[in-house]
Amino acid sequence: MGIMDSEVVRIVRQVIDDAALEGDSVCLECLAPPVWERPIVLDQPTADTPEGVSAARQAIVQAVAAGHLLPGEAATLASVVDDGRKTLETQELERPRCRLGATPAEGLSKVRSGFVA
Repeated sequence: MGIMDSEVVRIVRQVIDDAALEGDSVCLECLAPPVWERPIVLDQPTADTPEGVSAARQAIVQAVAAGHLLPGEAATLASVVDDGRKTLETQELERPRCRLGATPAEGLSKVRSGFVA
C-alpha cells in the first residue's frame, strides 16, 4: 500500500468516526446497509406430497392476497416449495429404477445422461 492509499484509508476512517459521533445514519447506512428482510411465520402445509406442494403454493398466494407476505417474500417461499417439488419428482424417477435392482445413485446418473431403460 502506497502513501496515497494509506492517506485515503486514514481520511475514510476519520469520516466514519465523525459520522458515527454525529449520528449521521445516512453515511453509516451506505457502509452497512440495513437488513430489509424479516422472519416469515406462515402456517404452511407440509410439501412432502404432490398435494402438499399444491396446498403450500395456495397458502403462499393466500398470504400475499391477505397482505401477510410481500410479493418478494412469496417468491422466495415459492422457490423453496419448488425445490421440494423437484425433490419429489426425482424420487418418483428413481422408484422404477430401484425396483429393477439399480441403486438410487446408478438410477439418477442414467436419468441425467438421458439413458433410461
